[in-house]
Amino acid sequence: MKKVVISGVVSLITLGLGYLGGVGYYAEKFTPNTSYGSVNIGNLTLAEAEKQINEAINKETITLTEKGKELGKITLGDLGVEVAPDEILKATYESQDPSQWVVNLFDGTEVKNVLGHNVTVDSEQVKGALDKLNITNDGREKVVDAVIDYSDDKGYFVEPGQKGTEIDYDKLSAAIVDSLEQDNGKIELESVYADPNIGEDSEQVTKTMDYINQILDTKITLQVAGDDITIPREELQKWIHFDANNDLYVDEEMVYAYVNALNDKYSTEGKDRQFESTLQGTVTVPAGILGWSIDVDTEVQQIIADIHNGQDVTRKMAFYGVGNRLGEKDDIGNTYVEIDLTNQMMYYYVDGEVLVATNIVSGKYGTETIPGANAVIEMLYDTHLVGYNPTLKVDYKVPVDYWIRFDYQAQGIHDASWQWSFGGDTYVNNGSLGCINTPLDQVAIIYANITYGTPVLVFH
Repeated sequence: MKKVVISGVVSLITLGLGYLGGVGYYAEKFTPNTSYGSVNIGNLTLAEAEKQINEAINKETITLTEKGKELGKITLGDLGVEVAPDEILKATYESQDPSQWVVNLFDGTEVKNVLGHNVTVDSEQVKGALDKLNITNDGREKVVDAVIDYSDDKGYFVEPGQKGTEIDYDKLSAAIVDSLEQDNGKIELESVYADPNIGEDSEQVTKTMDYINQILDTKITLQVAGDDITIPREELQKWIHFDANNDLYVDEEMVYAYVNALNDKYSTEGKDRQFESTLQGTVTVPAGILGWSIDVDTEVQQIIADIHNGQDVTRKMAFYGVGNRLGEKDDIGNTYVEIDLTNQMMYYYVDGEVLVATNIVSGKYGTETIPGANAVIEMLYDTHLVGYNPTLKVDYKVPVDYWIRFDYQAQGIHDASWQWSFGGDTYVNNGSLGCINTPLDQVAIIYANITYGTPVLVFH
């Protein structure tokens, strides 16, 4: 019995000494079953552990596949992988309790998800390793960037980019690090195809589409001849384009075509008039100098500026012409001079009321008064009429008190002291050289009340 007790004590002492020896041993080493990621570093010093980690990682093999087919294998040693000294590894070493080394025999310590934060993979090294396996981007389908396109049926829209099959070596490098962390030695190249440089949701595309929609939503309303014409969105879509620098520009030719079409529709310049005369009812007055057109050059540039401005605008169009009602559908109005050559009568209407109704003498045969829709373009008082008489073949210079010119052929309204009578058939034998001879008192009233641009309608 005494011998048994002594044997038990010896065993306990032996165990105790072994335990204490282990405590001393693990005071400078990682305790058993300690792992750093997938690398077992138990029983190693800190320096040995760092070396072991590097050696283990560099022996790791990555299998590359594409479309289910294995293309080759690379080791991380081929890639010059570097593992940076890790504070977590050092902290694990310093915080471990050597007295728990026995516990660690059965329940080890694992430092998880750390390799990815400390492993560096050079993408150029990755490319070089793949080149050796004859895995290159030569002949692979290139990425296609997202672009903003246009079609007549869809307008402006985003054509999404496409990945293609080119390998993005930076993405592959990141995938290698991730495989270490996940302890997965396989990478499918489809997962590392290069992305488009410009995606459909990129800031560049989004901002450009927002700008396009701002332009297309702009309400540019043009006022002409009593109508308000808002340029349709469909028209604006056709006009705007983008240059190589992605800057918007407007197709001038298309804007010219649009404005010219409006001018053809609304312009009164060079057009015959249907006119409600005093004595003859509706008559046709041939085109004269009266009339207006849209100032196409000015208007095109203003529309382009309005488009770039991107703000709603309602404005009168730019016009040019002769008369005092430019841009109006009715450019005669209710204040005008009416010269009825058939009846040898002249009327001056002011605001729809007759101010003057007088007999006249118009041009005689050979120098007939030329009919037309005209307007007052010159007014002179106490002046001389100077010209050439083709009938008598002599120059002339005669004084008049009032001169009201209404066309570019030297025709006008004036007093004629040499006329003994007005109206009737006086013009047949004693007609003018084309001007409208008028009694002095009547032309005086007209002169005192008329203004430049007043329409003068001359007709048979």
